[in-house]
Amino acid sequence: HIDYGLGIMSSEIIKLYPEGVKFDLSEVYEKLSKKDHLAKFETTKRFYEIGSPSGLIELDHYLSF
Repeated sequence: HIDYGLGIMSSEIIKLYPEGVKFDLSEVYEKLSKKDHLAKFETTKRFYEIGSPSGLIELDHYLSF
């Protein structure tokens, strides 16, 4: 499994963390999930990584159809 997607949240959630201090986004998601405030959508479509030249070529090929 690959965990990927789009996260949209209120700025109020981020304001709970001190300004200028780094934190792990997984911590935010874990807290939201424990409060049942996290939605999800499972997809069966392939994930295209775009962090390498070969990944970009594969995505370009897919999008050209």
